[in-house]
Amino acid sequence: MRRHFHKMHGLGNDFVIVDARKQPFEVTPVLAKAIADRRTGVGCDQLIVLEPSETADLKMRIWNQDGGEVESCGNATRCVVQLTGARTIDSDGGLLTGEALGAEVGHTAIYRRLADLAYERGEWGRALANYRKVIKVASSDFASLVQAGNSARRLNQPVEAENFFRKAAKLRPDSWVPGYNLACLKATRGDAPAALSELEKLVAPGGPDFHRPDLLEHDADLVAVRALPGYPALRQKAEAAAKEFAAARREETDEAAELTSALP
Repeated sequence: MRRHFHKMHGLGNDFVIVDARKQPFEVTPVLAKAIADRRTGVGCDQLIVLEPSETADLKMRIWNQDGGEVESCGNATRCVVQLTGARTIDSDGGLLTGEALGAEVGHTAIYRRLADLAYERGEWGRALANYRKVIKVASSDFASLVQAGNSARRLNQPVEAENFFRKAAKLRPDSWVPGYNLACLKATRGDAPAALSELEKLVAPGGPDFHRPDLLEHDADLVAVRALPGYPALRQKAEAAAKEFAAARREETDEAAELTSALP
């Protein structure tokens, strides 16, 4: 089946946008990954599907490159506003409204870019100030929550850093990144047992499936954790998860290749 799509970009992120308001477009994680693949698919940072909405001009759904669906993205919203002229957009992250929706989203994307640049330069105070501006408008911006936590940590603001990490973990319970950063925060604050406890949650059944034993072994923040009696068991679980993750990725890659080859 052939489908018309738009390819757009906003401040460094590129998107494949499919308008499914009149003709439904069913997306699976495998299909989203196949479309986003830059070698065998169209290639994009995110797949955006526009659907009808009873409460807004349209509903926007977003899939990342890994096939996971997320709540919102400022740069994607900016592109959708420019493409459709929508004044109200329904998303899993909430309802975006207002005459100046496009400008507001654009400003949010700019703040995010300024924050990222400041963080790369080690300007933690400026980075945190701009991440706060993003979060004020887009409270479900996962990456900004994580980086705000890292900025606060660098500024020796542990309470605020932990608050950002926990909000990010609640937003994306499938991601190990907030929990890992929280563990590093506790370890560098001198509480290695609490850090180990946070890391154990990442490899526990039903957890976010942490699969980076290399980080456990080499991260300088976790020196004290590696000296604890419970560390070998943690590393063993992470190594097992890494093997399962690699096998699953190979299977998904094969399935995506088969799906792409079947497209007309």
